[in-house]
Amino acid sequence: MSVVSKLVEVKEKVVVDYGGEIGEAWAVWREFIKRFPFREEPEAIDSLTPEDVYNPGVGGYFLDYVEHKLKALGHIYVPSDKPWRAARDNLEIFKKLLRIVVSEDVSLAEKIDAEWGMLPGWGGDRHYAKKIVFCYYPEEVIPIFKTEHLEHFLRILGLLEEAYRKAQAMFQRSYEDLTVGQKYELLNGLLSGFKEGLADFKDMDNALFA
Repeated sequence: MSVVSKLVEVKEKVVVDYGGEIGEAWAVWREFIKRFPFREEPEAIDSLTPEDVYNPGVGGYFLDYVEHKLKALGHIYVPSDKPWRAARDNLEIFKKLLRIVVSEDVSLAEKIDAEWGMLPGWGGDRHYAKKIVFCYYPEEVIPIFKTEHLEHFLRILGLLEEAYRKAQAMFQRSYEDLTVGQKYELLNGLLSGFKEGLADFKDMDNALFA
């Protein structure tokens, strides 16, 4: 059985098992966007307070949505609150990064490759940055945040070799030399293109597809 045939076979089970949970999470996502409407109103970023970013013991702060309330739309592992405290305590840096996230003039690669490392705990594979970008561009980003996981799925789909070939054309460098953000843009684009090419899945939301 081909991979595509297997995907089609399990589609209904996935919808039954996860559709309700993810549907509820999208309702919470709409609350998030209403409270933090930064893509449509980037000027609202200026009004963020430290407590809006991280306020343990009081629900509904920005990073509470990112980590907990929207967990069903893409899980991130946060081993301690160190990165969240860093975002709160370096508010102007965090605001600058949020402006990059919602800028329509910045590529997906550039959003991920922004200076997140200025916030302790936000560097590495940039999972937290990727989740925030997904929260504002859920129609464009499939919420699989670990580079190794994306590579694994594309390998199974027979698309990883295409990633190696496309790296040079897209970024003028070999795949191995790509930045974290460039790999994410390339791999996410290939997986999104695969999804759009399947009649059974093209209209499925990205979180359920993931």
